[in-house]
Amino acid sequence: MRRHSELDEKRPQLAVLLSTSAARTASRRMSRCAAGRAGTPDEVGSIGALLMGPDGGFITGSDILMDGGVTAAYWYGELAPR
Repeated sequence: MRRHSELDEKRPQLAVLLSTSAARTASRRMSRCAAGRAGTPDEVGSIGALLMGPDGGFITGSDILMDGGVTAAYWYGELAPR
């Protein structure tokens, strides 16, 4: 099986197309996000720290959705501030 980098070398136009498509997808997702941006690693890590730390000792069996409001916008329409 070939590695991804070998495929990029053989077909550079495909790599450009995929990276452009991924950028468009990410941009579209962020435009629908009420927060208007992607979450940072520190923001995600803070939830992990809460759950693993003493303050999260009583939290069990919970789902914590961290999507900046994308799911709410999907169900309830445009939520981004104007």
